[in-house]
Amino acid sequence: MEKAAPSTTAPPTATAPTSLNYSEFKQEDQYIENPAGDSVLRRPTRVFTPEEEAKLYRKIDLRIMPILSLLYLLSFMDRGNVGNARLNGLEADLNMTGSNYNIALSAYFISYCLCEVPANLMLKKLRPSIWLASITVLWGIVMTCMGTVNTYGGLVACRILLGVTESGLFPGVVLYLTFWYPRHLCQFRIGLFFGAATLAGAFSGLLAYGIGFMSGVGGYNGWRWIFILEGLATVVAGFVAFWAISDFPSTATFLTEDERAWVVWRKRSDGSSVGEAEGISWPYIIQALTSWQVWLGTAYYISIVTPLYGVGLFLPTIINSFGKYTRPQVQLLTVPVYAVACIWVLVSGKLSDMKQHRFFFVFFDLWLCLIGFVINISPAPSGVKYLGLFLAACGSYGGLPAVVTWLGNNLSGQTKRGVGMAFQIGIGNFGGIIASNIYRTQDSPHYYIGHGVEIGCVCLGLVTAPLYAYLLKRENKKKEQEIQFQASLPEHERRVYTVQELHDLGDKTVQLGSLLLPAPGFGAMGLSTYYGDRPDEEISKATLRKAIDLGCTVWNTSDAYANGINESLLGSVLKEGDNRSKVFLITKFGNRVGRSCDGSKEWAATAIDLSIERLGSAPDAWVCHRMDFTVPIEETVQAMEDARQAGKCSYIGLSECSANTLRKANAVAKIDFIEIEYSPWTLDHEENGVLAAAKELGVVVLAYSPLGRGLLAGRFSSPDDLVAGDVRHFLPRFQKGNIEKNLKLVNELQAIANAKGCTSGQLALAWLMAQGDNILPIPGTKSQKYLQENWESAEVELSEAEVKAIRAVVEANRPTGDRYHQAQMDAMDNR
Repeated sequence: MEKAAPSTTAPPTATAPTSLNYSEFKQEDQYIENPAGDSVLRRPTRVFTPEEEAKLYRKIDLRIMPILSLLYLLSFMDRGNVGNARLNGLEADLNMTGSNYNIALSAYFISYCLCEVPANLMLKKLRPSIWLASITVLWGIVMTCMGTVNTYGGLVACRILLGVTESGLFPGVVLYLTFWYPRHLCQFRIGLFFGAATLAGAFSGLLAYGIGFMSGVGGYNGWRWIFILEGLATVVAGFVAFWAISDFPSTATFLTEDERAWVVWRKRSDGSSVGEAEGISWPYIIQALTSWQVWLGTAYYISIVTPLYGVGLFLPTIINSFGKYTRPQVQLLTVPVYAVACIWVLVSGKLSDMKQHRFFFVFFDLWLCLIGFVINISPAPSGVKYLGLFLAACGSYGGLPAVVTWLGNNLSGQTKRGVGMAFQIGIGNFGGIIASNIYRTQDSPHYYIGHGVEIGCVCLGLVTAPLYAYLLKRENKKKEQEIQFQASLPEHERRVYTVQELHDLGDKTVQLGSLLLPAPGFGAMGLSTYYGDRPDEEISKATLRKAIDLGCTVWNTSDAYANGINESLLGSVLKEGDNRSKVFLITKFGNRVGRSCDGSKEWAATAIDLSIERLGSAPDAWVCHRMDFTVPIEETVQAMEDARQAGKCSYIGLSECSANTLRKANAVAKIDFIEIEYSPWTLDHEENGVLAAAKELGVVVLAYSPLGRGLLAGRFSSPDDLVAGDVRHFLPRFQKGNIEKNLKLVNELQAIANAKGCTSGQLALAWLMAQGDNILPIPGTKSQKYLQENWESAEVELSEAEVKAIRAVVEANRPTGDRYHQAQMDAMDNR
């Protein structure tokens, strides 16, 4: 069942990196609906100065960059050491001739390119520490096995597997870094990480020089020991990475609570005050794959990565073609080239971040490549050609972090950015296949074809990079013009954008101002109280984790449920990983256990702090559980509004109040939620005006007991089916003599459900959601099976005729018996 805001055209997307103003959000926020709501990010209570922030990011650098750089150093060594192995007898031992070597190189890139997009989606599904460490161990094993192959076919097979296992590292780490750093700090960090690739070239040459002297040890030639020793080092690093990689800022134990809050806020508010879409969904993937930014970004990526692999795979071969040096000298001459390139990567990355500009550095790096390869294709002396290799290495290695950062800065939404960057890197790395096949043995020593193709690729970038910059500038100009136009209009005529339009959500939702909530939600009461024995805590936690996995992330609890135990249960699960960021959490107060209702401002102030302590964080919404007739509703609501202004909640609501009380409360402060019992056999609020008032005031209706406390789901047919201690034993509608009559409605709903191919519970929930776009059912259950069944009710589509037919059945089978005993009914608000 689709519940979404009206479809309209979203504002132009911000596309150029901009600095963040510490005193205010970006200018477009005035055109976002309900900018005070939770969808619009609010700065943490502890505000960091620029100096403190710089110190904080240095702390993060020291924690996460060393292990990432080590992994990439090993990755680049393991994919590129085949060039050094070639000089140590690889081709002779495996009887390789002609283009065999080039084919072996190409085999790696084919699997590498094809696996990068799914690899980045896996990073979104698994924790970074698990995914990145696992693939490191796997490619280390493959690398080690490569040292034992005895045939050319075995080498090709290992190269294919190496491409599969390594494919997730570079795009995965680049995406991972965007979880931690705002846009203007990214390129230097990517440069730090990618600088390991240039060091890999230097280390590879040094290691190959040293390992070459092991030739004959154990009956193995030197090239085998290069693969084996470097592969074993990678396996060890992979196991270390399991513990060394911190997954997300929100769960980083090396940061203080204030530091975590600041880093999360700085990243989420980078470029927009509403944050970015975080979930995986096909619309985001399609947006990435059809974006002109991604395709142009891939084109200029190829223009950089082809020269990079030309240098990385053939630098020893090209230097050897000068005809002046021994094999050990060639290995050593590669070291200064990579060392200078590494310095340039770090310097250019730092300058680019300081200037917050990418195009100039991309363009400059392309010219360095062009000049370097033109020198090498010319009849210049070998010393000058060697200088040209420095230029080509600096341009290609320095340019790659810039082109990756440039695209990543301009894609919004984690999935869109992850898929877009993986596509750029994956398809772009077909440039590696090009580079693998253009430096042919028969073309030595001049390599006119190889250098000529590199020059052609660079020229592609000299066209596409300026075109990309021009189109970004045009999009930004459109955005500025739109903002200026809207500013010129009277306030009541200005276009207001919903967060749905800004995030391009394509899921089932109920709209709360600018916030979109997935329906149905989850009522957590039964996990702790009222419906028989309390389940084992671990079983309840597993149910809550399942709800997050499904996307059923509107959770409803109360401080009255088992006297706070229910809140503590939810809080324990929300503290795991980044679960809290995924859940919209509602709790209630005022229905004090063992006492009468308490809506006093004194108790409200105490209750919210106790709930925050049990939950481990502030709830998103805070609801008054029952009305206190001894306290004016205005006083209660003002106390709730004071809590909202203090940042202790973002939304407020009332439970089981009258239409009149709702209107009076809304006159004091915006009421966002009303919680009522509403189901096909409880239609009281359709008749007493509460639903009409909620619709009029734009209030979301939380429909509790939407399955008639389980009866409408057809899960029992007699009070004898209920366990001892179940509160339903004492409710009038479940008493013998009443329940038999009430089952008639269940049976008729079941007949309709059978025809629809769904359960009676799913039919009841789907019908309820069809009653209005502000209806959000919150069925509860202890069972993962029924949790999934309830969640899938959103997929049950009802035609207008079916909704009317179900309405007729409901009207003809009104329930027998009240919802509660008379004393409880008298406590309901009918004022």
